[in-house]
Amino acid sequence: MGWSHPQYTKGQVDAAGQKLAKWFSGVPELSNWDYEEFDEMFAIVNNWRSAHNYPLIMMRKTLQNRAKSLDISAVVAQRIKRLSSIGSKLERNAAMKLSQMQDIGGCRAIMKNVKRVKRLVRLYKQRCEEKPDKGPEFVKAYDYIELPKSDGYRGVHLIHKYRSRSEKHKVFNGLRIEFQLRSALQHAWATAVETVGTFTQQALKSNQGDQDWLRFFALMGSAIAMREGTPIP
Repeated sequence: MGWSHPQYTKGQVDAAGQKLAKWFSGVPELSNWDYEEFDEMFAIVNNWRSAHNYPLIMMRKTLQNRAKSLDISAVVAQRIKRLSSIGSKLERNAAMKLSQMQDIGGCRAIMKNVKRVKRLVRLYKQRCEEKPDKGPEFVKAYDYIELPKSDGYRGVHLIHKYRSRSEKHKVFNGLRIEFQLRSALQHAWATAVETVGTFTQQALKSNQGDQDWLRFFALMGSAIAMREGTPIP
């Protein structure tokens, strides 16, 4: 199988990202663009998305092995961020650069409970400490279990950069992949938010939309935290 390689500079990627954000916001200047500008923008952004496939698959395999070693019932999945999701995120976050977006490639592990989520986090930390110069480079951890979001979201996000000494795969070095680690109850909450957001056509996932729905899910997040014995803000 042939893997898509990054074909554009980060400057070109960021410029295309800015155009994509404008396209999603519907600014008046769009009427002055020609078809070639649109084609180039989509070509650059889609190449950047596709280039994350190889690092994503490699890191997902590792995640699956580690998650299953701690919880045979763990469910692991992966996805490349949709063009529409990228555009919406860039529109909401004007200072964000597409080349620095941390979740173009994302994989998720759903563990039976919070205890096993925390074990998986410790396992990743242990592996990074044992072999800091080998394998993906750890970038940052976001612990939304100990420090939950105000909207009720809980989980742990780990950001890693792909890193390889292989000449064949060095072209992917530096591409970021996000791991989302959740308990089954935390994932059920996140799935419910996304489902209701889809049916009501509201960006509830981004903490935008009807205040009653947002309040409901914040309270449900707290109820789940009480059941799992995790912090409530």
